[in-house]
Amino acid sequence: MPLSALNSEDVTFTKEWRDTQSDLTGTYAVLLSPTVSDDAVISASENGLVEARSLTKGHSIWRYKVKSKITAGLGSDVNHVYFVTSDFELIALNKKNGEKVWQVTLQSGVVATPVSNNLVLVVHGIDGKISGFDPHSGKNFWIHQQTIPELTQRGNSRPTFVANQWVVQGVDNGKVVVLRSQQGGLAFEVKVNTTANAAFSDLDLPVLATEDGLIVASKQKGLMMLSPSGEVLWQGRYKNDDIKSIALQGSNVLVVTESDKVYSHVTRTGRLNWINDALRHRGLSPASGTRSLVYVLDKEGVLHALKASSGTIVGRSSMKLGQSSNPVLIQGTHIVAMDDNGKLAVYMQTGRTLSKMMSKKVKIKASNEATKSTPKPEVKSAPKSLPSDKAPAVKVEPVKREASKQDVPSGKVPIRRVKVKVNKPSK
Repeated sequence: MPLSALNSEDVTFTKEWRDTQSDLTGTYAVLLSPTVSDDAVISASENGLVEARSLTKGHSIWRYKVKSKITAGLGSDVNHVYFVTSDFELIALNKKNGEKVWQVTLQSGVVATPVSNNLVLVVHGIDGKISGFDPHSGKNFWIHQQTIPELTQRGNSRPTFVANQWVVQGVDNGKVVVLRSQQGGLAFEVKVNTTANAAFSDLDLPVLATEDGLIVASKQKGLMMLSPSGEVLWQGRYKNDDIKSIALQGSNVLVVTESDKVYSHVTRTGRLNWINDALRHRGLSPASGTRSLVYVLDKEGVLHALKASSGTIVGRSSMKLGQSSNPVLIQGTHIVAMDDNGKLAVYMQTGRTLSKMMSKKVKIKASNEATKSTPKPEVKSAPKSLPSDKAPAVKVEPVKREASKQDVPSGKVPIRRVKVKVNKPSK
């Protein structure tokens, strides 16, 4: 879809630096994501190179090379960066100097980014194992095993921490699993996808944690929110369109669909804030959001800035990159992007009204590139479906049964299973 002219370009971008690591294309290249630490950008390539570069200048700070391919990473916390190799090696490097801190051998391959909260490092393997490690020594704390179907995209979903006490994981068998982060004990699991078709059962996108519950994206059920106990609070589907990515932006969830429409929903209720369909079929990256702006990168390397309150495009710039499976990273006024071929670019965000937008003291005229629904008064009871998508009413009925010994983890909390019935809407 060709780009239309902007009514008002209130955010502009200037290049800081751009560089390309060598030999990045391959099976795992699209799964690798950079991380930003203080004044450094740290990235990994499939050919085994991990490198830290200056955020503002782009010069190399340190480099670390392994002989095997890198299949997952980069995870990071305060002190370390983490990645996994094709030889099943989980490796931790010192963030400051790139020296290896520890290395352990896993029981299977990993393609999901390892996630650490500085207390526990959690790794989701392609064999259904979810493992917790000491981020300082690599000691294995615990392992939780899930049985998964044979025909799935193996272990793409990365773990999510909730209040440093829980780990939430979407699994290839269609379940959302909640574990205790310190011991690995099962708190509960919910069967979200119930289809017999294994290709549609896996949960490939990360589960997002909010104050009110868990946001889950499913090929079979669309977008939904689960309560802290695993009950479905609301759900809805996009007509003839699947979800490609989800991300949190304050109290909203940003959705990019396969047709490259960008949606913003209120996380608590699922109410639609706005839709932007001006970038359809442009191969958008996952969205990133600040308090005032939402960013997406298209397959031609053009960065688009959308106003978070309306979805109106208020700035764009060509970063001269290719298609990216990763969201752009935001570090102050710096925007960091890496495409699927490993090309890195860092731009500085400027603009004559940017500071006013950040403080929410200016109104920008909405263009016809985005449509916004009229905000409704906040209600105490959450709707059972997404009104914008005209989804059928959803009736949630927990299945009452006695918990067996297998259903009770170490914390004596019975597993809750949820059965969802979909009723036809009344005429």
